[in-house]
Amino acid sequence: QPHLSKGATVSSALPPLRVLLVDDDPAFAELIKTLLKLDGIELLDHALDGAEGVELALNLEPDVVLMDIRMPVMDGFEATRRIVGAIPGARVLVVSSSRHLQDAERAREAGAIGYLPKDRVTADLREWLERFRPPSHSHEARIVATNSLRWRLQAAS
Repeated sequence: QPHLSKGATVSSALPPLRVLLVDDDPAFAELIKTLLKLDGIELLDHALDGAEGVELALNLEPDVVLMDIRMPVMDGFEATRRIVGAIPGARVLVVSSSRHLQDAERAREAGAIGYLPKDRVTADLREWLERFRPPSHSHEARIVATNSLRWRLQAAS
């Protein structure tokens, strides 16, 4: 049984899902931020174009990237290809105002895990994201390992 430092607890609560938003529409970004906050989902950062999204994804390694398609500098298809190619197991959910079947197909070919029309976000985003929440046992193991390390460091000093 590891000793937990004062104030440390192992919670059975689900770990936060870590999301990166890549979208150039400020109004839509605000909607996403509000929805994520209501669901207790951590928004790591918000990129305004695909190139910035790739850079942030490589640095932050989010659980899920919410990716728009049509953006300046680099579109969402190319950004998705680069993220999926660089991060094993990366999960990019394309969220777009386009309802064209060929856009959904291009997103799949780029490596996206799914395609959600923007007009379905309020109804369906939570369900999509909950599929990718890290299992709670790995979160608890991280807490125990972190607190165990703190205990060893305190004992050594």
